[in-house]
Amino acid sequence: MYASYGININTIAPGMIKTEMLSSIPEQKLENFERYTSTKCLGTVEQVARAVILLISDENSYFNNTVFKLDGGFLR
Repeated sequence: MYASYGININTIAPGMIKTEMLSSIPEQKLENFERYTSTKCLGTVEQVARAVILLISDENSYFNNTVFKLDGGFLR
């Protein structure tokens, strides 16, 4: 719809990202979450930032109507 105007619409859907918001979650629950991801770790703010940079760069000229799941391959 907006591609004809040079506008691509994409979404970043982050999973569990290491931020202060997670500080109230018990360590055991975070470890359980890590166990159910393909990467066996939580995401970082830097990883989300790199995805944002990709989407606002010229490298994004052909991505359109895409959801970028940044969840480490969460399996549940």
